[in-house]
Amino acid sequence: ENSCATLAAVSRDAGDSALSLALLEAHYFTHDCFLPENHIMDNLNRLNHLPAIVVQGRHDVICPPFTAYRLVEAWGRQAQLRMVDDAGHSAFESGIVGRLMRGLDEVAQQL
Repeated sequence: ENSCATLAAVSRDAGDSALSLALLEAHYFTHDCFLPENHIMDNLNRLNHLPAIVVQGRHDVICPPFTAYRLVEAWGRQAQLRMVDDAGHSAFESGIVGRLMRGLDEVAQQL
């Protein structure tokens, strides 16, 4: 997954931690993440009164940008999308980290 999650070059020798993560992800995905289909989207009415900033990597092939657009559109006017041009899926890419930190500051000011 690491090679799909970031735009940066990564080692192919991921070791035991990558295997552990892959097993955990496989378990969750095998069980549909233990949620009914469309559970999050169907229950946004419980959250959409809260401010939200969705940070999305433009080159994310694991959770493509159209999913972030759909979430923000369904959330309503309390949600904002922050697209990071030079990022993929990983929350540890510098562009994503910076945007997440600024987003937290923005939401904190709204509360």
